[in-house]
Amino acid sequence: MIDILKTVRLPVLLVLAAAFAMVIAACGGDDPTPTSVPAPAAAAAAATPTPVDPVQARYDALYAAALEEGGIVRIAGHPSDYRRSAWMVFEDRFPGMTVEYVGLPGSESNARIQSEWESGVWEWDILSAGNRYLVGSYKTENHMIDMHDILFDPEVLDDSKWLGGSMNTNFLDSAEKYLLSYHVFIAETAFVRDDLAPVASFTSLKELLNPKYKGKVCWVDPRLGGTPQYMSAFLLQSQGEEFVTELLSTHEPVIFGDTLQMVTEMVRTDNCPIGIGVTRPVLKEFQDEELGMTIARIAPPDGLFQGGSNSVSVPINAPHMNGAILVANWFLSVDGQTQWAELGRENSRRIDVPMGNPERMPTTDEDWYDFSKEASNYAVCCLLPLRALADEVLAGR
Repeated sequence: MIDILKTVRLPVLLVLAAAFAMVIAACGGDDPTPTSVPAPAAAAAAATPTPVDPVQARYDALYAAALEEGGIVRIAGHPSDYRRSAWMVFEDRFPGMTVEYVGLPGSESNARIQSEWESGVWEWDILSAGNRYLVGSYKTENHMIDMHDILFDPEVLDDSKWLGGSMNTNFLDSAEKYLLSYHVFIAETAFVRDDLAPVASFTSLKELLNPKYKGKVCWVDPRLGGTPQYMSAFLLQSQGEEFVTELLSTHEPVIFGDTLQMVTEMVRTDNCPIGIGVTRPVLKEFQDEELGMTIARIAPPDGLFQGGSNSVSVPINAPHMNGAILVANWFLSVDGQTQWAELGRENSRRIDVPMGNPERMPTTDEDWYDFSKEASNYAVCCLLPLRALADEVLAGR
């Protein structure tokens, strides 16, 4: 049997002893000095303020100001829906902001912007179109902001993250201030049927004049403009007038009215082992159906051309200036250019984002001729002379 008294005796004595001690303390003890209470640590030292990120603070201030001025950003850009979608992500990143994106083809964008500005109409906050007019007029017209004055994001200003090792080398204008290009692609000169005219054999563009290809070079009429004309102009810039004249005349090329006709011939027959004027979208339509899989571009050392005229410019009288500065910094950052690559399906001139179109990304260890820059003066040096030469040589055809 359990001895209940023994079981509870020790706890009871402890309780009584504690109660007795409390009585003695209440009546006063031998030491009348009160016991001090330590001060809380928070009161002993001032609270440390949270550091403010100056870059984020700048973004926040611009964001608030952009909302106050209407929350709208008007962008003139390329008509591609893919490229449009990359810009539209701005609305997700900055809720409450609205992007009004208008896709303008090249010739229309140049004429429209020139007409508007000459009439004193300032409709756009961001220009990613109209580069031919902008490059040709910035020296005489004070109509664009120096991008160095509005770019503040360290990601954007980090030269090591840009093609060529410098942000400035990617401006299209020679002043390196106004049209900052973010787009780059390989500009092809010619495509071949690798099974009929091996790619590896084209160590120079001069191989196009090999007698065995006489009458077998197919060419989209360079008088028609567009990509085929640019490709023909590359040949003129690289090899000279005599080369192009011979290729267009005594080499007896087969002239086509458009790219679709020519690529169809390359795919269905062996009559066109070489094609000048092949465009990627048309070729992709065939190769998506597993047709023309041996058609590939040639890239000899004397045929390395790159372009990329999609750029960011801000008009000096942009109607929503805070929104313009906000979207310019975001779009040129890692996040913005990742959207450009992944949604726009194009390559960025930033080298720290994914490639949107790897097969058209210029290598960094080769010297590429950039026809889209003002310094190239491409219209004057190449396009106009090529058109005149083609008109003369192909007269009556």
